[in-house]
Amino acid sequence: MLAGDIMVSNPISVGPEESLREVLNVMDTYGVSHLLVERDDVLLGVISKSDLLRTTRDIIFQSSGKSYSNILLDSIKAEGIMGSNLVTVDVNEHKNQLIELFLSTDIHCLPVLEGSKPIGIITFYDLLKREELKEQLTNQHLSHE
Repeated sequence: MLAGDIMVSNPISVGPEESLREVLNVMDTYGVSHLLVERDDVLLGVISKSDLLRTTRDIIFQSSGKSYSNILLDSIKAEGIMGSNLVTVDVNEHKNQLIELFLSTDIHCLPVLEGSKPIGIITFYDLLKREELKEQLTNQHLSHE
C-alpha cells in the first residue's frame, strides 16, 4: 500500500498571510486537525492543533484584555504559527516507510507530495483506519468462502 492509497486528497490549506482568527475559523469549519500552509502550490509549513494551542496560550499570557486579544487574533499570521521543519512523503512512498516516519519523529501528519506539489495529507489515524478497513475486508472475504 502506498501513500497515495492512504492519504486524504485535496487537503485544506491556507496562505501564509492568513490571520490566526481565519486559521481557527478554517480548522473549525472543516473539522481538521492540520492545515497546510501554501503559496502558489508550494508547501511552506503545517499548522497543527498543538501549534494553535501553543499560540493561543501565549496570547492568554500576553494579553491584558479582550481588545488586545482581538488585535493579536488578527495580527498573528499563519507563517508565524506553522511548523516549518517539514517531513513530507512522495505519493508513491510505501506504508512501511510512513509507519517508520511516524514512529521515529515527533510528527502527527505527513504532507503527501507529487513532485513538489502538495496533493494530500496522512495522519497516523488515517493509516490505522486504512489498516483496520483492510483487515475487515479480508475477514469478510474469508467468511464468505
